[in-house]
Amino acid sequence: MLPTPEELDVAAVARHGLLEFMRRAWPVVRPTDKLSLNWHHDIIAKAFEALLREEPEAEKGVVNIPPGSSKSLLTSVFFPAFAWGPGKRPEYRVGYGSFDINLSLRDSGFCKDLIRSDWYQRRWGFKADPEMQKRYGLVPVTAGQENSALTDSASIWYTSGGGLRFATSTGSKATGWHFHSFFVDDPTKPDTIKNGGDQAREALQGTQTWWTGTIASRRVNPNYFGRWVIMQRLHTEDLAAYAIREGYTQIVVPSRHEIGRGCSTPWGTDPRTEQGEIFWKDRFSDKGLTDLERALGAHARAQYQQDPIPDGGSIFKPIWLTNRYRVLPAGIEAWVQSWDCTFSGKVTSDYVVGQVWARKLANYYLVDQVRFRGGLPETVAAIKRMREKYPKAIRTLIEAKANGPAVMQVLEGKLSGLIAVEPEGGKVSRAHEASVYYEALNVWLPEGADWLQEHIAEFLAFPQGAHDDQVDAATQALNHFHPGAGDRLDRLHAALRGG
Repeated sequence: MLPTPEELDVAAVARHGLLEFMRRAWPVVRPTDKLSLNWHHDIIAKAFEALLREEPEAEKGVVNIPPGSSKSLLTSVFFPAFAWGPGKRPEYRVGYGSFDINLSLRDSGFCKDLIRSDWYQRRWGFKADPEMQKRYGLVPVTAGQENSALTDSASIWYTSGGGLRFATSTGSKATGWHFHSFFVDDPTKPDTIKNGGDQAREALQGTQTWWTGTIASRRVNPNYFGRWVIMQRLHTEDLAAYAIREGYTQIVVPSRHEIGRGCSTPWGTDPRTEQGEIFWKDRFSDKGLTDLERALGAHARAQYQQDPIPDGGSIFKPIWLTNRYRVLPAGIEAWVQSWDCTFSGKVTSDYVVGQVWARKLANYYLVDQVRFRGGLPETVAAIKRMREKYPKAIRTLIEAKANGPAVMQVLEGKLSGLIAVEPEGGKVSRAHEASVYYEALNVWLPEGADWLQEHIAEFLAFPQGAHDDQVDAATQALNHFHPGAGDRLDRLHAALRGG
């Protein structure tokens, strides 16, 4: 007697696992879309199977992969359905979070439709043949509402085997719910991060606090709690960066291969060997991927190569930062100090940055810089020291944000030349405005300064880097300070000094 289609599917999935389940269940979930599987799907599927077996290396993981890689379907739709049926974990309780609750609800609906489908029920549910259940050890699973005390909403629902699928948005509460594993799929909205600055840092910090606080305590098993971060890289301090620092097992998939960055995991390795080789040739052509990268511009490096420090710089290019000087030229025409302040001196706060700039003709020289974490008293003291060190740099720009106004108030009547700068536009637009001076190779940096490499690194990473205080101070100076501008003020201060 020939085996039935149901028996063939069950036997194949039992033998080959989650990826085979995805292959066979695909027409139920995406009936009009052609299925294309790739090596990265195999690695992720094997990792999730290890998670079900509660293997140590699979307890905490991070997947960094380009957009459009079917990561959400594999993670949020096929994995829980596999766990309850072929995975023989009918009691498995799994939570999902995303920056967009609509994405979480979409995948929750796909998963519910799958396990309620006739296809699934005939293989791993109540409709499965009794003989097949006996032969393969199937556990009936359904999303039917046998127990009216159990919720069956769009975001939270149980199976009759005690399984749970929970969907929420990043930052939301999960009090009272407990899980065997929790996945966050795209935890932060890319548009929030692209412009950098305080808004980006606050969003990233909020996500990390939610992940390490709210979610970390929501475990069924106190000894093994699966936690996986699934995302495209966005920033040097995004949730993936935290996961990597904490030792999560990494699955990193750059869209184009880079020799030396090959992905190697307990469940498989990146098979590519040629520089620039595309990760999924059946889906992405070179032209198609190039078009996507161009559309993202400076952010393509982060989101498609999983490297949030842009190759070749984002706004500022490496070649623009190569001019060095040992001694300032004679005949400096004007000086300026530029200060970017912060609110407090806590270890988690931004840096205070003070810079001294000099101009001769069309060239601009960064003369000195201080960078520290400090509150109002430390900032005032630093400005006074800088004035004593560079008495010609009377014109002192102080951004009228954070504790800048308080600094101005304390120093009023004690130092002349204080100028409150009301920032116009965002940090990124101000950086673009000032970038013309760098592009023209009119900016010179002091050779041998102990802070120089860190300074350059911040410029190249901007606006996706962890900090932007040095960039803010420099662009504030350069946008204020161009040939001919402010000379009358310089002459006025010279007259007041009697020179």
